[in-house]
Amino acid sequence: MKEGITPYIPKPDMSANKKLGLFGKSDFRYDGEQDCYWCPAGEKLTYRFQTTEKGRDIKYYICSACGQCAMKAQYTRSKDGRRITRWVDEEVLEEMERRIRANPEKSLS
Repeated sequence: MKEGITPYIPKPDMSANKKLGLFGKSDFRYDGEQDCYWCPAGEKLTYRFQTTEKGRDIKYYICSACGQCAMKAQYTRSKDGRRITRWVDEEVLEEMERRIRANPEKSLS
């Protein structure tokens, strides 16, 4: 936007879980104030650590309540519970997604 150009690029949904019929990342709500995710069952996925993968800084969030959750089979195939990754600059993608929702005529679909 520095040059007066406003991008309208949809946020990719590359969730392998969605393809398997499970809840995908987009079904979880990110809470920027608490830096956590909330699952559809209302449980909190807390920030655990940050690492660099393929040149990108990635944060990991893990749910500690999955072991007792009756909906676990809908969330993950992992015995350890659901884990979500977040690019540290993901708010840039989320802002573009908000712009697309506010201006559906600019959507590619």
